[in-house]
Amino acid sequence: MAITTSNANSKIAHILFDAIKQAKNEAAAKKVVKDFVAVLKRSGAVKRGPAVIALTEKLLEQEENIIRPIITSATALSKKQLDDLSKQLQKQYRSTAVHFDQKIDPSVLGGVSVKVNDMLYDATLKKKLLTLTNTLKQ
Repeated sequence: MAITTSNANSKIAHILFDAIKQAKNEAAAKKVVKDFVAVLKRSGAVKRGPAVIALTEKLLEQEENIIRPIITSATALSKKQLDDLSKQLQKQYRSTAVHFDQKIDPSVLGGVSVKVNDMLYDATLKKKLLTLTNTLKQ
């Protein structure tokens, strides 16, 4: 069986993750990453860097129980709204931290959708109107 690029990147990410976890402090962890980048440069594999780093970040977030929900709304949420949502999500997912990826999409009209991993909570006005339209068609 041939090793695909994604399999190779995953293996490299796990090795980098293990090395970072074994680092005694933040400075040592930064040195591990710096050395990793140097190895990529020397081996001509710099193009793998972004994918491997992204996979490593996911592993670190899982280890630290950090969630990264994708928030979609018609306009940017206020700091208070984000703080309230963060508290709810931390409690629901028993997470240590929440790092939002915010997307502005005027087509949702209002409300918010929150995607955490494979779960989507859709409380947008667009979704409500679609549901109402489908109900009226029946």
